[in-house]
Amino acid sequence: MSSSSQPSSETTFRDTTFLIVDDKPHFRNMVHSTLAGRTGGIADASSVDRAITLLNQSVHAISCVICDWEMAPVGGLELLRMIRCGAIANASPLTCVIILTSRADAAAVKAAMELDVNGFIVAPLSVEKLLKTTSQALSRRWLLQRPAHYASVPAVLAPQTGAAVPTPEASPAFGYGKPFARRGSLMNVRVCALEDIQPGAVLARDLRDNHGHLLLGTGTELKPAIISRLKHAARWRAEHYEVWVGDRDAHA
Repeated sequence: MSSSSQPSSETTFRDTTFLIVDDKPHFRNMVHSTLAGRTGGIADASSVDRAITLLNQSVHAISCVICDWEMAPVGGLELLRMIRCGAIANASPLTCVIILTSRADAAAVKAAMELDVNGFIVAPLSVEKLLKTTSQALSRRWLLQRPAHYASVPAVLAPQTGAAVPTPEASPAFGYGKPFARRGSLMNVRVCALEDIQPGAVLARDLRDNHGHLLLGTGTELKPAIISRLKHAARWRAEHYEVWVGDRDAHA
């Protein structure tokens, strides 16, 4: 990884106003203390209802939402869906959204990617992980889809809501028809640039070129030779590849 991509004590987001949404004060405080002094402003919400109120009332437009998935009765994925669908009047559908969760659930990760999440952080949370994911999320380039697409993404409820959540073995297809369980669980799923990929990372989503042609399938381990070929192809085609990767869970 290039040294310029590494977070440091000097990392700042001066032009970014954050909204931290988590029903657990401990995690809100962790995120708040990490970002304090680095941003254009921080607001906190202990529920999605409160978050919607702040998004609609904020004097300065909130440019990045960091939200926990596992909240009751409405979790972070549904807030992400509302933002992408344009259902919150004063929130841009293009608002950067980062989902925070304490567990890597296959169905939740898949839904988050279908909802065009900008970043995904799996606990344990660290200063370095938060700063790195936030930097990458704010610089991510993507195209907003129609509200009907986001509305059609299946809901995934967190365990604490009392609703059943599929286990990795029973979950829907992850990616393009490949069962998640066959590849083992992926941790710390994230989107990154080619130059930031570390050997050993695993594709969490099919990689396609700018014309939609499949380059590599979900579940491919990115070895040094493969990464080198991808970089060569990107330079030759003058294309930018958005790569979703994860780390294989050795305990799965």
